Amino acid sequence: MNRTVTSREQLLAAAKEIAYGQGLSQVNIRAVASKCGVAVGSIYNYFPTKADLIAAVIEDFWRQAAHMESCVPGPGEPFPAYVGRLYSELRRNLSAFQSGWLSQIAALGADERQKGRALEEKCFEHIKRGLLHALEGCPSASPLLADAEGRSAFVDFVFRNLLLLLRRGDSDCTYFQQILEALL
Repeated sequence: MNRTVTSREQLLAAAKEIAYGQGLSQVNIRAVASKCGVAVGSIYNYFPTKADLIAAVIEDFWRQAAHMESCVPGPGEPFPAYVGRLYSELRRNLSAFQSGWLSQIAALGADERQKGRALEEKCFEHIKRGLLHALEGCPSASPLLADAEGRSAFVDFVFRNLLLLLRRGDSDCTYFQQILEALL
């Protein structure tokens, strides 16, 4: 273990490789140190706790999953079509992880979950802003969605259901899109 890793990015890349290959539950300080060929103490210079390491992996995943293009509605794109495209993009990115990754987050320790959720929430807000933008551009939106509070509540409803479909592993969200079309 003579080699020194001086980059947080190298350590995060090793942690992501473990998460993608073996599952998030297998990411730990020792495994990352071993993969990088460094002493365990070296990891603590960049990630003071395992929870910080796990949170960084989760944050990086959602940052990639919610990249700018997938969260921006196309010109004139109907809201239900945008939701379907967003779902497909999130599902595609999620499939890069081992099956059941979202469930693995729930099985993490309380500290790891708390830190991971705080970082996830930033990415979720980005996705919700995209949904809100798409909804505001929807000419057929119900009068119930005329005010900001109604649109915000509707976006939260849509987002929660997209996460539920992802957790269940549904291959698409066609039925949900049909419900949205009927609601709008």
